Amino acid sequence: MTRLVATLFFAAVSAFPAAPAMAEQCAARADMIKALGEKFHESEAARGLVNPSLILEIFVSDQGTWTILATDTHG
Repeated sequence: MTRLVATLFFAAVSAFPAAPAMAEQCAARADMIKALGEKFHESEAARGLVNPSLILEIFVSDQGTWTILATDTHG
């Protein structure tokens, strides 16, 4: 029975194409933050400096969505 369940699971999973795990989009930081808040109800949860010219921010919502925003130091 376990083999049948595993076979059915893998058949079902392989029937659907994988969704893209990452979408790349360029825009002004202020516009991105506004869109994340309005469209996904996400707010900043963490921020860090990757190197002297790149800031990484993580936005999350109560619904479980999240976005990682990478911004150069010029905005």
